[in-house]
Amino acid sequence: MNTNPHVSLLAVCGSLRAQSYSTAVLRTLIDHVPVNVRVEQAAISSLPFYNQDLDDEQTRPVAVTVFKERIRDCDGLLVVTPEYNHGLPAALKNAIDWASRPAYESVLKDKPVVCITASPSLYGGVRAHVHLQQLFASTLSRQIIMPPVALGGIGGKVVNGILSDGISLDLAIGALQRLVDFVRQERQS
Repeated sequence: MNTNPHVSLLAVCGSLRAQSYSTAVLRTLIDHVPVNVRVEQAAISSLPFYNQDLDDEQTRPVAVTVFKERIRDCDGLLVVTPEYNHGLPAALKNAIDWASRPAYESVLKDKPVVCITASPSLYGGVRAHVHLQQLFASTLSRQIIMPPVALGGIGGKVVNGILSDGISLDLAIGALQRLVDFVRQERQS
């Protein structure tokens, strides 16, 4: 039983745009982490497109190795993403593809994960959320069971790069807290 009170989370943002709404949500969440929780953000922009020819110990790009090691070493993943064309941004899908190898034995296997989507549409990226659920089910990740956190109308809820809508912020913080609680409960069992 691991009784370490510290929880280390790795945050992955599906948008590469510096001033994206997803980045604002993530930045706001990082400012609201519970005591004894550390959140670090993983940059996925340096990951090349997945190519199985490059996916072995001799040819794997350094950025991929570092990304996979960061996932392996964290206690859980926090994914915040927009929805593009009823699905995931290509950069996020690519990052998941790299991390998902080798199949059924990857750094994602058994890794606790919670996902938040954010979109200017009223639907809040629910289709991207469904796509994430499918992907993380196929990687054997441990998705936190909860209603989807899909923040709709996000354009009017971000002010000066910060999520300012109280209801949306409460939903996002609640998802983060559930991830932290899950990690702590797993340590006690």
